[in-house]
Amino acid sequence: MNTNFNRASAFRNLRKDTIELYFARVVPNSTAVEYVTDVIIESADPGAELSYEPGIPLEREAAQQLMDDLWLAGVRSIHAKAGDDLVEALKAHVVNACAIRDGLMEHMFLQRETQ
Repeated sequence: MNTNFNRASAFRNLRKDTIELYFARVVPNSTAVEYVTDVIIESADPGAELSYEPGIPLEREAAQQLMDDLWLAGVRSIHAKAGDDLVEALKAHVVNACAIRDGLMEHMFLQRETQ
């Protein structure tokens, strides 16, 4: 039985100052969706043998979506290089600037054609 979750998302709750995680699995060949509502937390005595089973196994695409959502919620890795936020902001700025340029060029050409 496949118990890997193929959907994952994260949202920032500003009122509680928390990041909320959601995990689900679309059941193959069905319209059903399974989702996590509660997490069971177990305790063990020091020195006890642990099962080391993953609490919530994720498929790679779900893990990527979770990372993207966490990034959008403002969570950054402590291993991120200085300036990663700046690089992302510059990329977004260039995309916006190109869209503005294209719009202005189109407007200028339309004006010349009507004169």
